[in-house]
Amino acid sequence: MPDGHKLQLVFIFNHRFEQNIPRLESFYGERFSRRKYIVPFVRTGQPDVIPVYENGPTFSGHIAQAAHGYLDGEVSHYVFLADDLILNPGLNETNLLSTLALRESEGYIKCLSPADEWAYKWANSVRGFYSMADPGFDPRAELPAAQQAKEKFAAMGLATGVPRPRSLGDIRYTLWSVRLGLVRFAQGFVVMGRQPKYPLLAGYSDFIVVPAVSIERFVHYCGVFAAMNMFAELAVPTALALACDSVRTELRMGDFFTDPSALPAAGIRMRGKELWNEEIAEFSEPLAYSWKRLIDTFPPDRLYVHPVKLSKWN
Repeated sequence: MPDGHKLQLVFIFNHRFEQNIPRLESFYGERFSRRKYIVPFVRTGQPDVIPVYENGPTFSGHIAQAAHGYLDGEVSHYVFLADDLILNPGLNETNLLSTLALRESEGYIKCLSPADEWAYKWANSVRGFYSMADPGFDPRAELPAAQQAKEKFAAMGLATGVPRPRSLGDIRYTLWSVRLGLVRFAQGFVVMGRQPKYPLLAGYSDFIVVPAVSIERFVHYCGVFAAMNMFAELAVPTALALACDSVRTELRMGDFFTDPSALPAAGIRMRGKELWNEEIAEFSEPLAYSWKRLIDTFPPDRLYVHPVKLSKWN
């Protein structure tokens, strides 16, 4: 794809922490000319900071509620990223799309996988999974028909099906999660073998790209799923796949970011790095939480690092 497209960088905050905005402005300001900040419950008159009233686990609602503040007829692509995700310092509005090798109408996300394959591996994957009933509105009237969505996902190589444990490890994880009090995860045993009301995908949604030709559909579907109280890592990937003509993923289509055997898709030049639990300290402490050292030593082949809690860095 030739460079020169107009990008809108849209930062999504899960919590009200607008004091991080000046640091983000300093880091991204010279590289991306269009920047917007979605911050829950923020009170500010700054035109680039958009308040929303939504819970973090359903942050697809952030995307929908704030759309009036970031939609721009001159923009060709929208780049949504978490406020604590740090993009490679070498990336900017002139080379990001070509680095990702995106076609004109193609979306981007780290991974897409049928959500039913992870219902017994990942506790949050059942949130909003089983019901399309709501006394306030009919989600089926706002989404593509379930069979149409299922066929579209199948054409992408994502065969959605029935939630069921696929290994002894799945059962052990489920029992372990229930013991910790994740009662909603136990629902999986009740609905085992039942066809979901709507096919859903799972993915890692802290860095995505949406082409302008798909943005209105994407925003609408994000809002519908948020109204269904659906976990964002189901809502955003499913909305992206429904809205875009095609989606490019960092990992092979169907691979999931928590799977240690997941492999990069063909032609991927840069990969993101997700930090979990003790990995956060293992990454941060050798850098002494120095922002300058982080930027100076950022691996050139790393697309991003997430999370980097800016309040802890000096």
